[in-house]
Amino acid sequence: MKVIKKTLVAGVLACSALNAQAEVDALSYGIKAAYSASYLSANQGAKFKGDKEMSAKLLGNQFIAGSLYVEYAFNDYIGLGLEAGYMKQGGVLKEKAAENKATTTSPETSSASTDTATKVKEDSIEITTNGIIVPLSLYVYPLGREEGEGIFKLAFGLSAYVPVGDPDLKQIKNGTDAQIDVSKVLADTDKKKQLPGFDFAIHAGMAWEFPVGLSMEARGSFGLMNRFDLEKDKTQTVFDDITDLKVLKNNYFSFSLGYNLATLFCD
Repeated sequence: MKVIKKTLVAGVLACSALNAQAEVDALSYGIKAAYSASYLSANQGAKFKGDKEMSAKLLGNQFIAGSLYVEYAFNDYIGLGLEAGYMKQGGVLKEKAAENKATTTSPETSSASTDTATKVKEDSIEITTNGIIVPLSLYVYPLGREEGEGIFKLAFGLSAYVPVGDPDLKQIKNGTDAQIDVSKVLADTDKKKQLPGFDFAIHAGMAWEFPVGLSMEARGSFGLMNRFDLEKDKTQTVFDDITDLKVLKNNYFSFSLGYNLATLFCD
């Protein structure tokens, strides 16, 4: 009888051990490489001088970003993830419908006018910074987490961005490059505080992790903070070709490939 009891206990323990091994590890960590495209959004009423409307260039700032991540699943449906990486943010605000600059005076000159229109540079400003980004994400696993199966993830969270070094500022005014001397901007106290600094944003995305540890993720982020540190109802003075620009926010979307290094240490 004792032998039978011992055999049953050993069988239960063995099954428990097998079940434990069949579960997906709660902790994962690894690396990500992402294609990111950031763009700027401005307040209503901001224009280039001459009452020229402005718009955002959606692919104005493209970059290949890299990051490290750690993720912990509290259960089969909820988890938390933290990342730290390097990213270039910013973008271009350009004159809207700049292709309509040229005027056609007659059918004979219309072709030449069209050619001139395509060659004229549109008025624009560009602000970019390199920095450290730290996203914190709540992960939802709608299909659960099962051994040997892929994991579908929905991500919602907040991210902090800290610029490293001086920003890159460019301006095209009246069709010609108007270089901005960043050192002079930094020497001016009022202008210096208008330069992009710490940023806070919300993000959302979806991802799929294959059983082998490879993952793909698409994400969109929307800035919450004004990139200009301005007093109420004041406008920026860094770019002299723009009027009534009071609020500037950074947004981006990205597509990343990642690898869960924890899979290398699983049996």
